[in-house]
Amino acid sequence: MSNQDYLHHLLQGRNHWNVWYEKLIQQEKSITVDLSALDLSEQELMSMNFRNVDFRGANLRGANLCGADLSNANLSNSDLTGANLTGANLRAANLSAANLTGANMRRSYLKLANLKMANLRNTNLYGANLIDADLKCADFTNADLTDTRYIYTNNKRPNNIAFKSVEIIEPLSLDRL
Repeated sequence: MSNQDYLHHLLQGRNHWNVWYEKLIQQEKSITVDLSALDLSEQELMSMNFRNVDFRGANLRGANLCGADLSNANLSNSDLTGANLTGANLRAANLSAANLTGANMRRSYLKLANLKMANLRNTNLYGANLIDADLKCADFTNADLTDTRYIYTNNKRPNNIAFKSVEIIEPLSLDRL
């Protein structure tokens, strides 16, 4: 299927997409749905299942992805400026070099997410879960990180990031026991 075929299903709305997508992934376990480089700006994509979907380079400016399941999705180099990702599941998502300027990511789940070189300026990450996320070279200028949880392991503590009012839990080393 082409990404235009996938887009056709997507534009039929949440209920249609979620039912169709579940059937598709049950039939073809290793399929990757390709929505890369599409213009999905300002779209209502709330509570949709986008697990493992390829959004590389997509325009998602101002899209409503509140409560969406984007686990293992590839959002690298995508434009999510001003998008609503409140409560979204972004577990192990690839957001490298994504533009998330001004996005609302309140209470989003970003465990194991790749945020290398992501632009998170003025992003609302209030209460987000960033456990084991890769934050190398990510720009958090003026981001709201209040009540955000960040636990790092394997020496992945980020440098040059000002975590203010953030719970950073250092891993317990066996030498400290």
